[in-house]
Amino acid sequence: MSGIITVKLRIPAGRATPQPPVGQILGQYAVNLKQFCDMFNEQSKAYKPDTVLPVKVFIRKDKSFTIKINTPPVTSLVKKVLRLEKGSTAPVRQYCSTISLKQIYAILKLKGLLVTPQNINMVIGTLRSMGIKVWVNN
Repeated sequence: MSGIITVKLRIPAGRATPQPPVGQILGQYAVNLKQFCDMFNEQSKAYKPDTVLPVKVFIRKDKSFTIKINTPPVTSLVKKVLRLEKGSTAPVRQYCSTISLKQIYAILKLKGLLVTPQNINMVIGTLRSMGIKVWVNN
C-alpha cells in the first residue's frame, strides 16, 4: 500500500462540512472537500444525525480517495443507551450510572459484535473507565 496516506477522523453522521476540522485536516492533502463531504454524508445517513462516527480516509498520490466509516465507539453507544451526557469524573471512586446485562447485549448488537465473553469484557472495561456500574439481575 505504498503511496497511500491514511487519515483518521471522527465526524457526526450527516454533518461533514468543508469547514474545520474536516477542511483543515483534509485540505493539507488537497482532497476535494465537497466530494468528500457529499460522499460521507450520503454513506452516513443511516445513522442518527449526532452520532459521532470514526472515519478512515485513504488518500492516493493522485489525490483520489476512499473512505471507510466504522460503527460508533462503545462509549457513544453507552451514552446513547443510558441517555448520559458524559461519564463520571472520578470513575474508580464514583459511579454515574448503572447498566444491566440486557443493555450490554443491546450495545453489542448495535456495534455489530457477537455476544461472547471477550466482547462482554471489552464493554465492561469501557464501562469501568466511564464510571458505570454493571447491574446483574439475580
